[in-house]
Amino acid sequence: MSWAVGEVLDSLVNAGIAENTLVILMSDHGPHAELCLNGGSTAGLKGGKSNSYEGGFRIPFIAWQPGTIKAGRVSNEVISSMDLYRTFRDMQNCPFQIPKRHRDGMGYGSERYAIQQNHSNRMKPQLPLDGTNIMDELLGVSDESPGYLGRRRPIIYYCNTKLMAIRVGNIKVHYKTSPIFLNDSVDPNLSYFCPNGKPRADWQVIWNLYVSQVCPDEHLKVHYPPLVFDLTKDPYERYPLEENDFVLQLIPPCLHATCEPEAAKRIVGPFHRSTHLRMQERLFVRSFNINMRALAAEVLREHRETLVPVTSQLGHFDKSLTPCCDPPACRCDKITNRQEQKEPEPLLNSPSAVEYFKRYL
Repeated sequence: MSWAVGEVLDSLVNAGIAENTLVILMSDHGPHAELCLNGGSTAGLKGGKSNSYEGGFRIPFIAWQPGTIKAGRVSNEVISSMDLYRTFRDMQNCPFQIPKRHRDGMGYGSERYAIQQNHSNRMKPQLPLDGTNIMDELLGVSDESPGYLGRRRPIIYYCNTKLMAIRVGNIKVHYKTSPIFLNDSVDPNLSYFCPNGKPRADWQVIWNLYVSQVCPDEHLKVHYPPLVFDLTKDPYERYPLEENDFVLQLIPPCLHATCEPEAAKRIVGPFHRSTHLRMQERLFVRSFNINMRALAAEVLREHRETLVPVTSQLGHFDKSLTPCCDPPACRCDKITNRQEQKEPEPLLNSPSAVEYFKRYL
């Protein structure tokens, strides 16, 4: 991976377009825990791929553009991949200039990107737009208070079409959770599914088919009332907040530009006005997680109103397009005549699948 990324960056430099090219490196999900020692590490965070816990969604995010993005700078803001489309759209629609390089190689101040922040959540009345512009965060010129992005727009967690959780600021509310196979090195499933540190052949297929792509309700645990975690104090999501636990949470009164003050009151209920006023945005202090559940429910209601049914893009495979080579160079088997291959036994009825579901679900 490191070599491949280096080759791409070197090609941009050699072509003389590095300073005009924004490169972003990221992943689509957390470590593939069922690959055992080859699946990566969550650094102690709960869950992994297919889970709505932090281990399934915390991923690397690296931005590179010589002369524009300062090397070695770290941001602790919570960024969503959906922010990228919003950012790129604003870059295209607004005046865009590559800043002149100063002696230190950076072009900050008045010469930075002429990106005008668009506070509307809609491109057109019928087309809601997710995400927010993160160019200031990429450039390191944001003057907002820490955690601003998380308070400004929620992050909603899905497993396929199943809505699992929502994060508003540093508070995360879980409505459903999926099974966790490897939760730290002491997980009792480790020796069974990872003999000698390698995954059982059937486990990986079963997990991908029945959880990651389908997420059947019978394999999900519903939480009522929902689990609430304060990710500032409990990033590993080990200790759900109780009804009377005190949490300090600054949130905007409304997550949509069209929201009126009266509607904001309906969202947050009784509130105390905070003394912290920034960028004309009123922030409020919430005291009990029961109010956070109410806020999350209202955010989800607004979210669902914007959803449009579409055809699922997951689970559609064409075997004729699957390249086959000699293992272990790739995962597929060597097949001389793809037309003669037999359909495998349905995983749900296979002995290994039945044994797994009886033991762990």
